[in-house]
Amino acid sequence: IADALLQYDYLNEEALQVKCFILYQQGKIGLAKTIYDSFCNEYESSLGINYQCSFMQVIEQKCKPEN
Repeated sequence: IADALLQYDYLNEEALQVKCFILYQQGKIGLAKTIYDSFCNEYESSLGINYQCSFMQVIEQKCKPEN
């Protein structure tokens, strides 16, 4: 579901958190970090500001998505 959401809404913060959390739990830490970094680059490119949540905040699901 997270993949589908990110495909159509590439700045969906909840989908990012779910996808990175699952990959991290599966031991795919490098892949989770790559997805996080890509999201941050796209976020900055689209909105002109840096994404405020760190990788660990996303993994621990401690970052509140903006609405």
